[in-house]
Amino acid sequence: MISITELARSLHPCSSRRYFLIFSFHCDISFDGNPQGNVKGNPHEPRTYVFAGFFAADSTWKNVADAWDVINLDYKVTCFHAAHLNGKTHEYSGWDDTKKIEYSKKLLDVIHGQGNRMYAVACGIFADEHRRIIGEDGRRKMGSPYLVCFNSCITRVARMMDEPGSGNIQPEDKFSVLIDTDDGYLDAIRNFVEIKENKRFPHSSRLATCAPLGMEECVAMQPADLIAYEVFKRLNTAIDIKGEFDPRHVLKSMMKENVVNECYFGSETLLKNKDRIESTPSDDGKLVIVPEN
Repeated sequence: MISITELARSLHPCSSRRYFLIFSFHCDISFDGNPQGNVKGNPHEPRTYVFAGFFAADSTWKNVADAWDVINLDYKVTCFHAAHLNGKTHEYSGWDDTKKIEYSKKLLDVIHGQGNRMYAVACGIFADEHRRIIGEDGRRKMGSPYLVCFNSCITRVARMMDEPGSGNIQPEDKFSVLIDTDDGYLDAIRNFVEIKENKRFPHSSRLATCAPLGMEECVAMQPADLIAYEVFKRLNTAIDIKGEFDPRHVLKSMMKENVVNECYFGSETLLKNKDRIESTPSDDGKLVIVPEN
């Protein structure tokens, strides 16, 4: 019997095997971690979650993986991590700003070089607003902030593939999902299967497989960490600067050179959907809401 990790590898551009899937969505979660000095035993509830990744064809993923791997080798980096790079910690300990910017620019050039063949999809949630506006029963039906964002991203990708003018995507094409192994990924995989099998979802035929694959295992997963981190920084910083959503240079450049499709659950979206969320019958974690902003 093939394991789920072996299945992921067989569907991944790092594998030499051929497969019928043409597109895949490599994705990751980003959220604010437990702050230093937090009282031991005091549970930390992140205020911002972002689930994001890149959707691309197999040929594009191969180009990205090959070029990204060369850059990592040149800089003696085992695995790219945006938060570590930003803080110059772990593998980036001792780097000066010149080396950090040079390395980052080379990785960005790889993504920019793919143009609109690299399509970023991201969903964020202001978790404090979610807890304040949506009642406990509604939050139970939507699931954890991780699941709320994951479900929205997957349904947006599937719907996008059915939109008129979606390039060379054919009616029979599907997409696979490769997800980093953060806390909650098993729930996400189970939800993917349920969305795929839900015949009331008009785009369910677009969903193929969802499997875990760590960024250390395959370099083509690492751009997902970059886009998730940059959208997170945009949303989380907005809390501190009273709603200003100006992206950092990295995200701004991807908006210009590639395609970035963002949505988020803020107070306006949550208030707009509050009655529907709280009145719709649903099992735990199965109510999918896709914000339109």
